Amino acid sequence: MEKQEILQKINEVFIDNLDNDNIALTESTTADDIEEWDSLTHVQLVVAVEKKFKIRFNAKEIQVNINQTQARILSAIEFEGKIFDGMVFQQILDKNSFVFKQPDGNPALITDDKTIINELIIRLHYLISISAFTELYFKKMNTQAMQLISFLQEQYHI
Repeated sequence: MEKQEILQKINEVFIDNLDNDNIALTESTTADDIEEWDSLTHVQLVVAVEKKFKIRFNAKEIQVNINQTQARILSAIEFEGKIFDGMVFQQILDKNSFVFKQPDGNPALITDDKTIINELIIRLHYLISISAFTELYFKKMNTQAMQLISFLQEQYHI
């Protein structure tokens, strides 16, 4: 299958799942380029692409995704520095659980520039969607592993 044909099939998945006939994907399209592409739809798109092509992403592909996610995290942190004072951001993010919480008081933002604030939101949505996909993937892998263990125990009395 040629690159263009693959891109066309993926484009069809996006059109169907995002209910937007105006989507025209390119090789450089990202979630930042499509308004409807948020954290929930990201997971749905991954599953829909897997079904369309009858594929499953393996651990190596997940590792590549993890490396890309690490780069996205660094990118989001850079943008956070344009919106929040560093001390405020330390209060907002629990580094151990990667959970955000309300900071003490009502600290002012460094900027009111809606473009910068929106860019941070988009980057955080991407991270949330990757997290949701990864959790879903590993839950499925855990279920399959438990089924295999049960099978081995039943068949081979292990």
